[in-house]
Amino acid sequence: MAQTARDKNTIHVAVLEFSYPKGELSSGSSIVQEKLTTHIAKEQDIEVVERNLLKKLLDEKRLELLGIVSASEQNDLGTFLGVQAILTGTLNDLSDKETEINARLIDTASGRILRAESAEISRTWKDAPAPHQEQPPAKRYPDADEDKDISAKDPRTKWIFKTLNVIYTVPAFSKDGTIYIPSSDSFLYALNQDGHEKWRFKTGDEVRTSPAVSPDGTIYIGSYDGNVYALDSNGRLKWQFSAGAKIDSSPALSSDGTIYIGDWNGILHALNPDGTQRWAFNANGLIRSSPVLDRYGDIYCATAQGVLFSVSPHGRLNWSRPLGGDVYSSPMAGPSRRIYMAAGNALYAFSQNGDKLWVFYTSQPIYAPPSIAFDGTIYIGSWDNNLYALTPNGAK
Repeated sequence: MAQTARDKNTIHVAVLEFSYPKGELSSGSSIVQEKLTTHIAKEQDIEVVERNLLKKLLDEKRLELLGIVSASEQNDLGTFLGVQAILTGTLNDLSDKETEINARLIDTASGRILRAESAEISRTWKDAPAPHQEQPPAKRYPDADEDKDISAKDPRTKWIFKTLNVIYTVPAFSKDGTIYIPSSDSFLYALNQDGHEKWRFKTGDEVRTSPAVSPDGTIYIGSYDGNVYALDSNGRLKWQFSAGAKIDSSPALSSDGTIYIGDWNGILHALNPDGTQRWAFNANGLIRSSPVLDRYGDIYCATAQGVLFSVSPHGRLNWSRPLGGDVYSSPMAGPSRRIYMAAGNALYAFSQNGDKLWVFYTSQPIYAPPSIAFDGTIYIGSWDNNLYALTPNGAK
């Protein structure tokens, strides 16, 4: 199957958990998944989504790590994960000592089975398959409608504002103190500093990234409906631009008012303040990262497949650099025009010319960009439960 992946130019693969024909699971389900992940990851030019990271992403999308994925979900799932193929399948216990594996490599774009294979392996686990149990719901806290006195119970709480669904991002603020917070309920909310709603604007789908506010008070936001919206300070639509693909990238604003934003088709868009497109740069890979600018106007962004690139204010490629893993965060522009980018379980530092200065490794993936303190210390968190403080030279 690894050879088939290369033949089809499929270099990013997700391996799902193998269930039994009726959806049951045993410890063998994850054992087989882990062994296949490790085996495929050893192949040259093939990258596999790390298992723990895969689980987190599927949890975000409310999908399970099961080998049963509907055809209608395959393309969207492949785009979401940044993979071209999914390896899935089932287990069938032949005896207490042998299990049959039936595996399928599926093209996420077409849903076509690229290859199917069966094999018999030793059954090294003892537990019998059991019906799949849904994950228990997260601990539920009372919302403002159910507990009017929640603020009084915790003196740290000034106020609570309830949206209709999950909030994935952080708010932005205007000069007058207005708070702009998007939600996956498809709305962008504008709140006063006391938590009372000023207005809300509805997009056509989830909004998972932060808005940007220009000096004149215009609010820019991207949505999963594939549009970039420009709103005035009263929540009225000034214009909208159709990117043609889901947007999981926060907009970045330049000093001349240009808006930069990426989409799932791998296009970095440069928009004029009136909503017309100035230029479009094809990064050849899904963009979930939010672009950042340095003080000279150069734009830095990354594809989910692990390529950091720099583009001039005129849309010309300055340089691109492959990274050692998939990207789930955004670049950070630091002092001395250094660019910091997390990929896989590593934090990279580059010069403005794309020279790799250093790499710092953690033991688990990094899911957020670093922060840089006034004294130059770089702080980065990892799934290994550690917060690291690094010098500008990458030393702990």
